[in-house]
Amino acid sequence: ITRSTQGIVTSEHSISDSKLSEKHLPFCKVYAERYYWKSSEDQFIDSSSILSILDLYIQPKIMIERIVNRQNRLNAFYDDTNKISNKNNQPFILTNKNYDLFYILGLLNSKYFAFAYNSVSELAKKDNMRQTTLAQLRKFKIKKTDTNNERSQISSLAKSLSKNMLNFRSQKDEFLDLIVDNFKIKPNTRLIYFHHLTFSEFRQEIEELSGKEMSLKEQKEWKTEFNQNHKV
Repeated sequence: ITRSTQGIVTSEHSISDSKLSEKHLPFCKVYAERYYWKSSEDQFIDSSSILSILDLYIQPKIMIERIVNRQNRLNAFYDDTNKISNKNNQPFILTNKNYDLFYILGLLNSKYFAFAYNSVSELAKKDNMRQTTLAQLRKFKIKKTDTNNERSQISSLAKSLSKNMLNFRSQKDEFLDLIVDNFKIKPNTRLIYFHHLTFSEFRQEIEELSGKEMSLKEQKEWKTEFNQNHKV
């Protein structure tokens, strides 16, 4: 029900920092999670060198990250930006109109599919570099019957999760930018995941990284900002 290809190996293609011709299309590196992705600053790739697979990128698709994450889960996300990305992400498009992209996305990101994939893939079990392979991903069976309208329900949930993850990450990034601008520090892992911290723990991280204590006025202002962003 899908077509797919291995991600593009950048060393085998002409990549430039500017759009040299109409044949050059946006190219980016991608940071991916389940239902969410963020691209690096755009570069450009000469599309004439990837004509055989170009259609897999310039239409709505599911992208599956090549690396299995540390929770032994697949990272898959929806993309309709027409951007071309590197080998770390593999594009999948639908060839069967009886199915829905978000339904497939919900299945791929489920614990069941993660368990099924890890049970049969030796590469996914390696400690140092756990990977997906197209051969194994293509073997997944998607049932034809639609019991109790489950396709529509899973599709709707996957759409909501994609939207919510985008909103959450966007607001989180804005908050982290605010921290960088005000305290002139580089956020560490604990600050990046500030939504797991209490305000006291958050303040302690800020003070240790900046080398100075927050005044009572600053604590009051930042506690308000923290609480607003913590609830997202």
